[in-house]
Amino acid sequence: MLAGPPPGIYDPTGPGRLLIGFFAAMAQTERVHSNNIFIKFCLEQAEEDNRRVLAVSARRQG
Repeated sequence: MLAGPPPGIYDPTGPGRLLIGFFAAMAQTERVHSNNIFIKFCLEQAEEDNRRVLAVSARRQG
């Protein structure tokens, strides 16, 4: 019978701890990168929308 968690990568106190830490760090890096891409996209869209509004406004005034 087993007397505790199996050794290896499933044991968070054994060598699997480094692997879990690595995966956690990579997941955080990917979340930050995805968030930055989303923010950049939103800012580009806002600038484009602002240019359209200004162009329509200029046509109406001029």
